[in-house]
Amino acid sequence: MSMSTPPNQHQPPPLQQPARSLTLKARLMREAWHWADLSWLRFALLALPIGVFVFITPLLPITAYALWVWAGSSWAWRDRWASIWALARRGGVFVALVLLIAALNRAQVWIFPQLTATLQNAWSAHLPGELSLSPFGGRFSIIARTLLLLPLAPALALYFEKVNPRTRVQHQRILTERDLAPKKPKIKQDAPPTAQEAAPQEPTPRSKPKPKAKQAAPREPAKQHSESPPTPPEQITIEGFLASDKDQAPARPAPPPHPPAKKQTAETAETPAPTPDPFKKHIDWSDVAE
Repeated sequence: MSMSTPPNQHQPPPLQQPARSLTLKARLMREAWHWADLSWLRFALLALPIGVFVFITPLLPITAYALWVWAGSSWAWRDRWASIWALARRGGVFVALVLLIAALNRAQVWIFPQLTATLQNAWSAHLPGELSLSPFGGRFSIIARTLLLLPLAPALALYFEKVNPRTRVQHQRILTERDLAPKKPKIKQDAPPTAQEAAPQEPTPRSKPKPKAKQAAPREPAKQHSESPPTPPEQITIEGFLASDKDQAPARPAPPPHPPAKKQTAETAETPAPTPDPFKKHIDWSDVAE
C-alpha cells in the first residue's frame, strides 16, 4: 500500500524557509557594488570628508559609516534615524563649545588660557598624550582628539545619508521559523452553567405594541401676499352712535290688520249725502254755448 497522495487530491504548498543571514563576504561584496554604482560627484562628496577626518581621528568616519549602515538597512529606519538626529544635535553642541574654548584660548581672552592650562595639566597627570585638537600635538594626542570629536559621528552619518541615500523605505519582512509554524486552533472549554443560568426563568409578559403615531396633516400653503390689506377701523361720530342705537333698539310690534270690506261699505252708507246749497244757481252750460 503506497503512502503517496492520489494525483487528484490537492496538496498543501511547501513551507517557506526563512532567509539566511548574509555572511561577511556577502556584505562586503554588496558594499563594493554600492560604491561602484556611485557617480563621480557623489563619490567626491563622500570621499573628501572621510579623508579629512581619517587624518585627524580615524575612528570618527568609521563610526559614522557604521551608524549610516545600521540606520538604513532596517525596517525600523524611522526610529533609528530619529535617535541619530537627537545624538547629532547634542554632539554638535558639545563640539561647538570645545571649539569656542579653543578659539578663546588662542586669542588669550579673559580666564580661558588659565582654564585650558589647568585642564591640560590634569590630562597629562592621569592620561597619556596631550590635550590638544591639533594632529601634530604628539604621539598619544589622538586619544584626546578622538574623545573630543567623536560626538560628531551622528552628524557625519546624516551627511552621508543626505549625499547618498541608502535607506530602503519599502522593506520586505523576513519570516522566521516561528512565523512559518502552523497555528493550532484554540479549543474552547465549556464552562459549567452558573446558578442564575441554571435557575428556571419566568416568562416575561409581552409588551404591548406601541400605537403608531398619527401622521401630521400637511400644512396649508401660506397665503399669498397679493391679498388686499385689512380695512382700517372707521371713526365713530355722535350721529353715527345715535343711528347705531336706533338700529339696535327692539323692533316695534306691527300695526293691526285692516277691517274687512263690509264694515267700510256700511259706514259709507250710513253717512248722509251732502245737501245742495239753495243760494247757488244752477248754470246750464248748454245755453251758454248757443
